[in-house]
Amino acid sequence: MGAKCAVAWIVSLWPVVSLAMSPDAQLVEAVKKGDTVVVRALLKQGADVNSPQDDGATPLHWAAYEDDLEAADLLIRAGAIINAANDLGVTPLWVACTNGSAAMIARLLEGEANPNLTPATGGTPLMRAVRTGSAEAVKLLLTAGADANATEGSRGQTALMWAVTQHHPKVAQMLIDAGADPEARTKVSHQFVLTCCQENNTDGTGSIWMEQGGFTPLLFAARLGDLDSARLLLAAGAYVDVATPGGTTALVVAAHSGHGALAALLLDHGADPNAADAGYTALHAAVLRDDLNLVKALLAHGANPDARLVGGSPARRTARDFAFNKQWIGATPFWMAAAFHKADLIRVLAGSGTDPLSPTSDGTTPLMAAAQGWSPRAPFQDA
Repeated sequence: MGAKCAVAWIVSLWPVVSLAMSPDAQLVEAVKKGDTVVVRALLKQGADVNSPQDDGATPLHWAAYEDDLEAADLLIRAGAIINAANDLGVTPLWVACTNGSAAMIARLLEGEANPNLTPATGGTPLMRAVRTGSAEAVKLLLTAGADANATEGSRGQTALMWAVTQHHPKVAQMLIDAGADPEARTKVSHQFVLTCCQENNTDGTGSIWMEQGGFTPLLFAARLGDLDSARLLLAAGAYVDVATPGGTTALVVAAHSGHGALAALLLDHGADPNAADAGYTALHAAVLRDDLNLVKALLAHGANPDARLVGGSPARRTARDFAFNKQWIGATPFWMAAAFHKADLIRVLAGSGTDPLSPTSDGTTPLMAAAQGWSPRAPFQDA
């Protein structure tokens, strides 16, 4: 059987539905199905290796998506454009990085794929690889010149931030070693947020304008409780008292997020236990979270037991969440412990020399608050 006859015979094995397709369309379908025999035959028949689909995706995009190294190799050797981008600006390398496929990434980089070609949204190829936690994939990209400090378009996040939020400290260390900035910040937005207790949709009470965003890798670690990454960031020189534009320090974020162990780590590295630009202190947050160990740690590091709450805090619009009620303005940590009926916290705070009679701004004393009783969760209705 001659070569041309062999090719014709192989292609004839393709499902009948494909017979109505052009050879270019059949090539894409063959790659999708992982049928390299047909891929090879169609390429020999002259199918266009770079023919795009309606969304701009090429056969190589699909080979990367399916993590099909054999098909990718066939396509590349047949002249596939390595850096072809679909209508969203996504390249085959970006797709391979989303899979965390080190082998596919290596093959594409060998074909001179550009590691810094990035769609307008969705993050850089490096960020996509970081998210999977594949240290091998990340190493390949960094070695090929991927920018460790590039930001994604929507919020200005960096690969190091993504490593921290996904709890990949090994990858975080690789990025730091490659020069990733531990002090980089996300974009800041001015938003109207609910802090508490609207009676109806026209009641603006408790809704205020606030600066949202401005997070650094350490602030992300504090919010998500990534101890290992926090240690790496501090060792890399991250400022322990870094704060959001709203004044919330990493210590306050950790305490408010319920991550007592990370808050204790920050205290051991010299974090200010009395930072209160957010409108409340870490001690208020520790009481809100009923974290006895953190309360003790904060007091041992000099936290002021008579600090007063001066502002409410935002809560998610669609769920009940830990937040500071605007009706607690003026409350001390002791007042809150009494209102929440937390006997262990009351004893510890009473032993710290706090004023047990200090009232809120409306004159409610700790004893009155205990008699009334409050939930440590803000009284929001589920949407």
